[in-house]
Amino acid sequence: MKTKLLLTLAAIALAVGPTIGAEGEKKKAPVDPVKRAEMMLNSDEDKDGKLSKAEFGKTKMAEAMKAKGGDEAVGKAFDRIDKDKDGFLTKEELSAPPAPKKPKP
Repeated sequence: MKTKLLLTLAAIALAVGPTIGAEGEKKKAPVDPVKRAEMMLNSDEDKDGKLSKAEFGKTKMAEAMKAKGGDEAVGKAFDRIDKDKDGFLTKEELSAPPAPKKPKP
């Protein structure tokens, strides 16, 4: 009886436990794009409702990009997200689906 209970508990733990990726990293649940945009706008230092390139560079997303590809990766991402090319990122631009990356030649 105890063995059957332990096996059942182990099966439940495996079924509801964290998902493990191919590299052994835990996968995070996708974040709602609007909520992500609102979180990023917390870095809006002058409270004008949009992010400048400098403000964007201080977000957690930009810090992760810097770790992988340096400042150049952050600049490219900013330019890709800035749809109207006004030098600022609005909530609408931040919550829009990402533009596809250009293929490398």
